[in-house]
Amino acid sequence: MKQQLAEGILKPVPEEPTGYVVHYIAHKAVTREQAESTKLRIGYNASARASTESPSLNDCLEVGRPLQPLLFDVILRNRMKPIVLTGDLKQAFLQIRIA
Repeated sequence: MKQQLAEGILKPVPEEPTGYVVHYIAHKAVTREQAESTKLRIGYNASARASTESPSLNDCLEVGRPLQPLLFDVILRNRMKPIVLTGDLKQAFLQIRIA
């Protein structure tokens, strides 16, 4: 969490209410003993509800088409080229902001 605070992914909760409606995402520690590099990470639960009557964050989001390309399409495109470059977006999904 300290690393995510430093990177601006997380923000500390103010001591006093600001007057704005604020929502928090439930989270918990996820451990993987067999992992080589990251044995402990944060698992966020956007499906959690404050009460049975209130919606979750996932319920409030507009559902659209998937933005990730289909794996089959990626494999086909890569078979057409003599050279393929790949990359890993570090923690890409932690950077999403919702207006």
